[in-house]
Amino acid sequence: MLNENPAKDTRDLNQVFREVIVRGQGLIHIEKSPFPILFQHYGSNPQRFVEIAWIVAMMQLRLSGTIAQVERMVFALEGTGLNVDFIGRRHKKYSNAPAPKMSIQGTCSLKL
Repeated sequence: MLNENPAKDTRDLNQVFREVIVRGQGLIHIEKSPFPILFQHYGSNPQRFVEIAWIVAMMQLRLSGTIAQVERMVFALEGTGLNVDFIGRRHKKYSNAPAPKMSIQGTCSLKL
């Protein structure tokens, strides 16, 4: 989501497995952050950009199957960076263990 580790073409099975886990296995696959392109289109209206970015992120996380439950997702625009504070839970795999928690806090550069 923050574009720190964009997807790579590789034959290394460990990297391939990592990509599948990160980008999800649902209806869509997240390969890079949508935020820089959205900022290019809606950055002149900061409130609208943040609202659209939030909706797109939620849609991608849910449709990709990356997240089953979102506990917190807060975006704040700061110059040409988007501050992200996210806590969510993956899909529960075992009945005797809680769903794994995913937490992301950082800034996504909005420069293309």
